[in-house]
Amino acid sequence: TAAGPALLDRAARAAGARLVQVPTDYVFDGHADRPYAEDAPILPRSAYGRTKASGEWAVRAGAPDHLVVRTAWLYGAHGGCFPKTIARVAAEKGGLDVVADQVGQPTWTADLADLVERLVASGAPAGTYHGTSQGRTSWHGFARAAVAAAGLDPAIVRETTSEKFVRPAPRPAYSVLGHEALRAAGVERIGDWAARWEAAAGSVLA
Repeated sequence: TAAGPALLDRAARAAGARLVQVPTDYVFDGHADRPYAEDAPILPRSAYGRTKASGEWAVRAGAPDHLVVRTAWLYGAHGGCFPKTIARVAAEKGGLDVVADQVGQPTWTADLADLVERLVASGAPAGTYHGTSQGRTSWHGFARAAVAAAGLDPAIVRETTSEKFVRPAPRPAYSVLGHEALRAAGVERIGDWAARWEAAAGSVLA
C-alpha cells in the first residue's frame, strides 16, 4: 500500500534525509519485447504489483527529492534465494524443471546496495532509476548457472513453462529493465548478470 512509503517520507523529511524507495519489476505487465524504460507505463497484473506501484506514487507525490530504484530477481548471501534453492534441490533430487519462458536480470543484493549508495553520494537528480544487472537470461538459464557453480552438471536442469508453475502473484514474463537514467546521471551501471553471478556465487552458495 501507499501508507508505508508515505510515513517513511514524512520521517525522512523530518530528519532532513533523502528517501529511497525500492519497488520491483511487478509494476510492469511483462508484455514488452525490449527493456522497460524508467518512464514506461506502469501496468501491474497483481495485487502485489499494485502495492508496489502505489508505493511509487506515494513517494513521488510527497517527496520532491525522492529516488525510486526499481529492482528484480534479487539473490544474496543472507536468507533464502533462487540460486540457493536450486542448488539444494538439484543436489537432493538429481534434477529439476525450471521455467524457460520468463526473462529477466538476476541481481546481487550487494550490487544493488552499492548502486543505491552511489546514487545518493553522487547527488543524482530526483527520479526513477533501475537497479538491475545488465544482460538478460531466463530462470532456466540462471538455474543452470547456479547448478554449475555448485559443482553439478547443468544438464540436470530441464526446461518447463510458466503454465506448469502457477504462482499466486503472476510474475511478468519479461522483466528486463533499461538503465538510461543511470547513464544520464553519470552513475555506473551494475555489470552483466553472468559476470556478477560469477563474483557472487562463492558467498551466496557457501
